[in-house]
Amino acid sequence: MNGVREYAGAPLAAGSADQPSAILPLSCLVTGHSPRRFGENSGHARMLAGLGDVLPPIIVHRPTMRVIDGMHRLRAAQLRGAEQIEVQFFDGDEASAFVLAVQLNVTHGLPLSLADRKAAADRIIGLYPRWSDRVIASVTGLSGPTVAARRRRLTANNLQPDTRIGMDGRVRPVDPARRRLAATRVLADNPGASLREVARQAGLSPETIRKLRAQPAPVNGTAGTARAAGTAGRRPSAATRRARAGEPAQAGNIALQALRADPAFRSRESGRALLRLLTESRVFHVGGREFIEKSPVHCLGRLVEAARACARDWEAFAAAVEHRRALPESGGLV
Repeated sequence: MNGVREYAGAPLAAGSADQPSAILPLSCLVTGHSPRRFGENSGHARMLAGLGDVLPPIIVHRPTMRVIDGMHRLRAAQLRGAEQIEVQFFDGDEASAFVLAVQLNVTHGLPLSLADRKAAADRIIGLYPRWSDRVIASVTGLSGPTVAARRRRLTANNLQPDTRIGMDGRVRPVDPARRRLAATRVLADNPGASLREVARQAGLSPETIRKLRAQPAPVNGTAGTARAAGTAGRRPSAATRRARAGEPAQAGNIALQALRADPAFRSRESGRALLRLLTESRVFHVGGREFIEKSPVHCLGRLVEAARACARDWEAFAAAVEHRRALPESGGLV
């Protein structure tokens, strides 16, 4: 039947209303569980009754004989005194039957009210928590942000799957920033792991892992020194200022890569622990903006304080390392 769609392997694929119609007695049909919370509109049913027998078949859930779509047409048939009605069967489970009922009542006939569609979205979130907001929105006729807001309200204190199935059937992480942190741990513990292996463990794409692992080339060198000498005394351009601002980050990446590659450093648990901490800190250079955007606004002040405290801790640690570096060689790791 037109309008029946399959989303990302969703239960709608388990049954189909694209079957030959049949004629059934009204007495064998079951009503109830409609997405219309307050039942049918009697005026609409009377209007349909005046149209005679030209109405399309209703959709019936074969396992339960419950009417999925067409309650107004059923009431119209009863008002006309009919004893039989044309039906098409749907063979999916009850959860997918409800989704189909919502979808069909959004796209044709007397549309569901906004309150009915929101209530339907709440139920579908419970039935299929891995469906993305856009998938549920497309079924219920709501917007993606509306579905997202209802999901947050319904699941505030409940654990939710960390992946979602999108309109294209692909599975994506809900919180990519958390996945990136997981990837940095894998990279720190096993620097020689392949992109595919790290991607599999972290639940990210190999391309994302490649970007996390990639280290920028140093910007200082013979050519850079010559350019700097030739421009001494001039005010640096905006591009130059941006490049210089990035030099500490690039130097840090280079240093971290060298530590990862040093067997003496990573051969001990203390070295591996430091690599994990340093790598997780460096992830902010790549994906820090996502952490900020996903943080509740009312938490930003405390987040600033916590981040600055961490920065002070790292500065103190760096000073202690500098002091240790200045001492006569004593062996061992920091």
